[in-house]
Parts: sequence; C-alpha cells; structure tokens
Amino acid sequence: MEKIKPLPLPNLEHLNTDLKHWIKPLVSDLEYIHTVQSIDYFFHQSNQATILQKKLEAFNNKYPKNWLTPLWNELYLKYRNKLHTGTNYSMIFYNDYYPHIKTIENLTGKTIRILSEFYKIIMNNDLVQKKLVEPNICLKQYFNIFKAIRIPQVEIDQYKVPKNEKNQFIIIIMNNHFYKLNITDNNGNTYNTKTLTQAIKNILNESTKSNENTLNIGLLTTAKRDEAASIYNELILNKQNKTFFKWIENALFLLHFDLESTNSKLAIERLFLNADNKYFDKTLQVVITQDLHIGLNIEHTGVDGATILTLVDYLTHHLKNNPENNEKINELFLEPLNFSLSPLIEKKLNKLHKLNKFDQKNYHVNYLMINFLGKSKIKSLGFSPDAFFQIALQIAQYKTFGVMKSTYEPVSMKIYDEGRTECARPSTQSQLILAKAWNQNKNDDVLFELIQSAANEHVNRIKQCINGNGVERHMYGLESMYLKHKNELDFNKPKVFTSLGYQTLKNDFLSTTNVSHPSIKHFIFGPTSENGFGIFYSLLNNEIIINISSRTENNPQAKRLLNHLEKTLLELMQFLKNKKLPY
Repeated sequence: MEKIKPLPLPNLEHLNTDLKHWIKPLVSDLEYIHTVQSIDYFFHQSNQATILQKKLEAFNNKYPKNWLTPLWNELYLKYRNKLHTGTNYSMIFYNDYYPHIKTIENLTGKTIRILSEFYKIIMNNDLVQKKLVEPNICLKQYFNIFKAIRIPQVEIDQYKVPKNEKNQFIIIIMNNHFYKLNITDNNGNTYNTKTLTQAIKNILNESTKSNENTLNIGLLTTAKRDEAASIYNELILNKQNKTFFKWIENALFLLHFDLESTNSKLAIERLFLNADNKYFDKTLQVVITQDLHIGLNIEHTGVDGATILTLVDYLTHHLKNNPENNEKINELFLEPLNFSLSPLIEKKLNKLHKLNKFDQKNYHVNYLMINFLGKSKIKSLGFSPDAFFQIALQIAQYKTFGVMKSTYEPVSMKIYDEGRTECARPSTQSQLILAKAWNQNKNDDVLFELIQSAANEHVNRIKQCINGNGVERHMYGLESMYLKHKNELDFNKPKVFTSLGYQTLKNDFLSTTNVSHPSIKHFIFGPTSENGFGIFYSLLNNEIIINISSRTENNPQAKRLLNHLEKTLLELMQFLKNKKLPY
C-alpha cells in the first residue's frame, strides 16, 4: 500500500493573491481597499507574514505528519458554545431497504451486531482488505468513531478515545435513565442477533411497564461548555457517578429509542435538538424510531461526514443482507447507572431542560426534494454536479439577499496523514458576476461564458484545496503562530486577521455540506453563524435532497432561499439542455 503523504505546508507565494481574490466578492469596494491595505502590509510592507511563516515551518517540523492536527484539535476543543446546535450533525436513513425487518427490537438487535462487527474490522485494520475504503486515504479517523467522547472542561475540553477492550458494551438510554448492556461474551465474541433482539424486547417491555421519567444527566451536554464542565466536575466528586461516567466513556456507542416521532422529519428534528435520552458529547449516538428508521448523531471533534459514510455503507448493506440462522438465545441483563444528584445539580439540570425547550423552538428546518434533476442529468449536460449545485445556490442567495455572502464548503483532505478538511469558498468573483447577470436579460452566449467561468473557478478552487493549497487553513496556521508566540514578537496582532474582509470571508453565512448517499434521507447541522443557514445537499443519480436549518427568526429568509434555489436549478437545467461544458 502506498504510504500516506504528510499534509503539505503551503508557501506564502500565492497566499497574498488568493486571499485578496477570495475576499473581493464579499465586501464593498471601500471595504476591499481597506482590507487590501492590511494584506499588503502583512505580506510586503512589514516582515510579519515571513516571521509567522517561519514559526509555522518550525511547528511543521515538530508535527511532520500534519501541522494542522494540533491546531485543529485545539480549535474544536476550545469551542465554548452548545455542541448540539453548534458542531454536531445528525442524519436519518431511509427505512425501505430492509422490508424483511418488521419490529423495532429486531432492527435494534441487527444494528447493534453489525456496528460491533464494523468496530472489529476497524480495530483489526481490515478496512482496506475488505474493500470498504480506498487504499490511498488516511484511516486514522475511523478509530475515532467508536468509544470516543468529548469531556467538558473549563476553557478547553478533553477528547478521549478509550483503548480497545475484549468485552464490549453499549449504553442504552430510556426514559432518561442510562443502562449498560454487554454485547460480547467473556471471549469478546459479539452475541448473535437473536440474543440481542430478545434483550431489546425485554428492555422495551420493561420500559412500557414503568414509564417513570427523570432528569436526563445528558442535559449537561446541552450547556455551553464551561457550564457543562462545572456540572460534570461537581458530579464526578461522587465516586459512584465517576464510575458511571467512565462507563459512558468506554461504551462502544450510545443508543436510544424515539417512540414519539410519527415521521422521519420529526425524528431528525428531535435527534438534532431534543435533549431527551441524549448525551451529545459521545461521538456516536444511534437512534431507532417507532417506524423503523435508524438515525445517527455525531460529535464532530474527531470524525468528519465522509468517514461516517463508510459506516453507513456497511450498516445499510448488512441490514439488507443479514439472514438469521438457528441461533441459541443467551439471557442478557441491563445494569442501571443510578446517578446521585444533589439539589443544586437538579436545579441546574432543570434550568437546562427549560433552555432546551427554547432551543427546540428557536431553530427551524426546511426540506426540499428535487425530482426533475439529479447527478446523472447534470453530468449529461457536461457539468460537474457539485459546481452546478453551488452555482445555483449562489444565484439563489443573490436573488434572496441582494449580495454575495460567504459560503463554506468542506473539502476532504483524507489523502494526507491525519487529514481533515480544507474550506473552499464557492462564493467567488465569477459566481457574483454570473449572479448579477442572470436576471439582466443577457445574451445567451454571454451567460454561457459566465457559467463556464464560474464552474471552472469552482472546480479549480476545489482542486487547489485538495492539493493542500487552500487559503483558510494556512491563514489559521499563521494566526495561531502569532497567538502562541506573541510575547516574543515585536509587533501586535497583524490587522489582516481582524480586517473586515478577512472576518467576512470566515463568516459562514451559508454553511454547506455535500453528503451524497442513497440511504440518507435527512441530514441536519446547525447554522454556524448567528444569522446564517446550515445547508445539506445530497446529489443522487435522479434526485437532489436539500435540508436547510436556521434560527426560527430567519425561517422566512430560509424559505425564500429554498424557493429561489429550486427555481434556479430548473432554470439552469433548461438553459443548458442544448449546451455542453468542456470538462
């Protein structure tokens, strides 16, 4: 297998020009002039960029596999706002590809067994051998899916991935009570599907007999991080509580049932926002719904969406093709986690429960299924599907807001050792020119040339990011070097980092992610800026799925944006029917 390359450290040669070019469509002429002045001073008139680049080169020598890794981890773990609305992401799968599974307990039993098998494949380093992933990508993220957890601490959280143990267990949450369920025998062998199914049946039967609800200890994970740390650190002063939190840390994953949602849209919104039976600090949470949908909630610190898709592939494939044999049923027992709560902790959790109700009202999700267009048809037009969608989105946002605002699009860097993502900004200058011209009755040939220019710039920017030459991670590295060495430097923080242009570039007004998988029905993450929008899109062969999240106060704008996007996709398709782009 070819050795995975270290993440390259870009030089300063093109950063100056690229930074200006990326910022230009997002600010006024006067704001751009002021930003250019700060950029020129940083790169040329002073020696600041060169000094910080040398610091970054020394840092790269210290972390030769990936200079970004420690800075990335620090960025995530210093995030102080709520995880469930700020960084976590959730998904719900279609439930029509396993018609042979008729009951919630059977679906749960099969899911537990399949995920346990997938964990063993990861730990045995068999992902490539079993052809689940390509051999030329870094596999380290896969070891962060199971067991991993984020521990709340003041100022900066702790991230833990407990070591492999032969005997595996999961934590099941019902009626806000936590229970430990062993899923392997004493030899480390996963129990068969019938045994796990019977255990889940017993659990659900007991749950219906006693519907007593309680305060969910997981409410602490809905708090801002410093407050979460305060509650957590107080709870673990109790020896028994500390043991229970250790169980949560070491659990393979968490699992709960959504017996309230009557459809998949309600289920994804509850998974995204509702704190009942949740613990948002755990990397992998699984939900099984009453109508046999499966969902995942992912804590983002150690795992990107592209990595989770491998798990989705494995799970959905084996749910379709996982016959039961004549299996002996073993009796499994639940072990409750009876946390001890002081009156003060109960008061704090009650407050968080009320705040969570507010969060549920404060966010809104809009859905759109495009049936007239899909990846196949876009390709038949000679178009890159992602470029096509982002062109439509930029035109739609210009129609909606009258300006071009910054759009975030992650680009996977898994071809590099410990690679995460780079940020490509689809909100380019050529996109802005096209968006302005789209409704001005321009000549068709002129519009076609503008579309070509926008598509080419989009594709080239993606390639630039894939090759490790993006703008924002490099700028983040330089800024981090200033913060780490400011006491020994003879200049204050360079104005380029605080300039309006650079801050506007980093403000993810439209935060987008393309997670195209035929099993994923809904995918939700919160907007990453106060007045912005979180946009998921799935480019399938014959359809496009779009989910947009926003704060409720911005929901009218989200609806207008979605309407404009649907119309623009149709208009672009019709316009390009007799045109071919030279890819």
